[in-house]
This record gives sequence, C-alpha cells and structure tokens, in this order.
Amino acid sequence: QVASLLTGPYLQGCYLDWAQRRRLQLDETAIRFFVLLAQHSLESRPQETLDYAQKGLELDPLSQECHLQRMQGFLKLGQPENAVKQFAICQRDLKKEVGLEPLTSLFEVFYRAKLALP
Repeated sequence: QVASLLTGPYLQGCYLDWAQRRRLQLDETAIRFFVLLAQHSLESRPQETLDYAQKGLELDPLSQECHLQRMQGFLKLGQPENAVKQFAICQRDLKKEVGLEPLTSLFEVFYRAKLALP
C-alpha cells in the first residue's frame, strides 16, 4: 500500500534549485524504501522483489542495489538466465554512464547464476 503512494516526481516540471534538490531527496528515499521492500519479500514473495526493485530502477537505472535485488529475485524464482541478463544490463549501463564496474556483490550473484545455468 505504501509503495502505491509514489505517484510521480515531486513538482514535476519545476526546475527551481530547491525543487530539484527536494525531488532528488525524495527519489533517494523512495529507492531505499524499494530496496528494503525487495529484501523483505525475497524469501516468501520473490516476484514482489522483482517488482519493487524495478520500481527503484525506474527512479535510478544505475542503482546497483536494485539490480542486485532483481538478480537475487530471479535466482529465487529459478531463472538464472534472467539474473545473468540483469547483470549485463547493469554492467553496460554503469560502464556507459559513469565508467564504473558493478560492485563485487553483483559479481558474486552473477557467478552463482552462471553456475545454476543448465
């Protein structure tokens, strides 16, 4: 229910400095919230984990925590190929946008997914 409260960017279209700062703060809070929801739903409701992490990625496509949660959700659902694809998306976007490699935690789940492939 709480996740549905996020209806869009704060004061969308307003480009005053204070509004942009507030919008960024609210987005960061929402991403942390979606990551926590994803973590808490992983064991019993992995499909919700995917959904929450996707909502976080809609706010910040470079959120490594959200990519990690999606990868873990795919593994929990028995879809290691999708976890590998998620890693590739994260790696590509990070390299393109900020010239970085994914965190070691993402590599760890990536290799677990590779081992789980048939």
